[in-house]
Amino acid sequence: MSKRIKILLISTIVNKSLKKAMESVSEFCDVNLIYSYDLPKYKIAEVQSFVDWADIIAIDVRGDPGILNEIDFGEKDLICLVGGSSLAAKAKLGKFRMPAKAASSFVSDPASLKKRIESIQKAIETAGKILPFGVLKDARNYVKTLRYWANGGFENYRNMFLHLCKVKGLDVKAAEPEEFPEFGFYHPAHGFDFRPVAERPKIGIVFYGGMHFEQCQKTLEEIVKWFEDKNISVAPVYSDGILNLNALELLNDVDAIVSLLWFRLNGGPMGGDPRKTIELLKGKRAKIFTPALMFNQKLSDWDREQRGLSIVNLFASVTLPEMDGAVEPVPIAGIHDDEVVPIADRIERFCERIEKWVSLRQKPNSEKRVAIVIYNYPPGEENLGNAAYLDTFESLKAVLERLRDEGYRVERMNVKELLLEKKLFNPKLFSEKAIECPRLSKSDYIKFFYELPEDLRREVVENFGEPPGDIMVDEDGILIPVVLLGNIAIGIQPSRRKIIESNEDLLSAVHDKTKPPHHQYLAFYLWLSKEFKADAIIHLGTHGTLEFMKGKECGLSSKCWPDVLISSVPHIYVYHVTNVSEATIAKRRSYATLL
Repeated sequence: MSKRIKILLISTIVNKSLKKAMESVSEFCDVNLIYSYDLPKYKIAEVQSFVDWADIIAIDVRGDPGILNEIDFGEKDLICLVGGSSLAAKAKLGKFRMPAKAASSFVSDPASLKKRIESIQKAIETAGKILPFGVLKDARNYVKTLRYWANGGFENYRNMFLHLCKVKGLDVKAAEPEEFPEFGFYHPAHGFDFRPVAERPKIGIVFYGGMHFEQCQKTLEEIVKWFEDKNISVAPVYSDGILNLNALELLNDVDAIVSLLWFRLNGGPMGGDPRKTIELLKGKRAKIFTPALMFNQKLSDWDREQRGLSIVNLFASVTLPEMDGAVEPVPIAGIHDDEVVPIADRIERFCERIEKWVSLRQKPNSEKRVAIVIYNYPPGEENLGNAAYLDTFESLKAVLERLRDEGYRVERMNVKELLLEKKLFNPKLFSEKAIECPRLSKSDYIKFFYELPEDLRREVVENFGEPPGDIMVDEDGILIPVVLLGNIAIGIQPSRRKIIESNEDLLSAVHDKTKPPHHQYLAFYLWLSKEFKADAIIHLGTHGTLEFMKGKECGLSSKCWPDVLISSVPHIYVYHVTNVSEATIAKRRSYATLL
């Protein structure tokens, strides 16, 4: 064949089917693929050379087109598959040009807007069939390309490339686009015929159909397998990314909802009235968990970078879902070898935490074990229970009374007197022997310590010596500053540094993200989760130090200390309403549900 078509594809979609489709049409065309997340690595001249080379250009870039705004597309055929209005204004195919007026970035009813857009597209395609020449023919071909891309999958990608070859004059055939339903049930083992069983506990999962279906598949499979291996049933539903509330309406009697979607729920990237989301979630009476899926970030970059999530991933997979009440942004998937793959240990952490939240919901109150953590820095009787704008002990009394009234097993209420009586308020004044509190035995601590990743163990040893260290430890073990009130443990969060240091040093250590926890600090949280077996941990007041420990800014790995310390225990944080910035840190880095 003498003529070959040159296609430049700039894609946000990353999957194996796209590469396979490119290979399958190599007889007819050359496809130069650039992933949108790689665009910042290119110089303007390099991208311009790709554009000049191409016969036709198809672009899927979400948000700011960045370097593409500097490119001269001239009279090249440019199909804006998905993207902002600045690119759409340059879009053309043959005699068809995209209307200059772009849609608003926010709409109150995205479902209606979607239907209007689809109606216009169908009208264009129908007109192009009846009058298959000139601008109508070109408009029809433009819209058909969008349909191939929107529905995704190998066959649609292959036929999209063939369609573009045909548009540019090759004598090839392209099948019609295979349409993906807007929303519905899908189970990895049972396909689209799946219907959930009426049993509890049950986890609802909402994920992408259409163009992002393949990007979600492997992660969905791992989540479903994890829960079903624990005899927890699942109800997975897919959405086109716009009609997400319609998909969520299918979920009945679920104990938790997992959303694998970017953006806010109502309308996705199109935006929508958030009150409809709130109304729906209130009706479901289920907590919503949105992990971070790095659809356009390489795992190698995430692993290497201190910030963790890229700006785009942070905004789309954490910030916007938080506005709908989503919590627990554990990064569970990212790009490796041209596909989105699950991160095994992060899947484990995320699913464990949901399992614990579901257990907390189902367990009788009389059996629940709750740890409440207060603060004392700088250490001293005058700072015991210190928290910003909070009468900690009056608040603690109110919490304990409410817990008792709700059926929790609570003994004694005079917590401050008990802490003073047991000499827990200032270790500088008393020997370890004089302090009455539980101990974590040296042997148990060392066993727990050597379960940590080697890198973390090395950090602690380099800073604080071999376990169990020399901070708050005697021959009986490491002191755990806790009093037990039945099934309630009241703990004083250990200082970040050795108590013999000055108050200035102790205060400066609060926000220190360069040092790991010392052995006693680590033992405190290990004891709460493994010895006391807390069903939930409450940090009472603004603020503690756990969320400021060394690790990534957001999108924590198994080597980030906040993740290690809070582990899989449900975390509730009573935080002052005016301190939004540090409350956000607590929410993201210690998986806190804020009150």
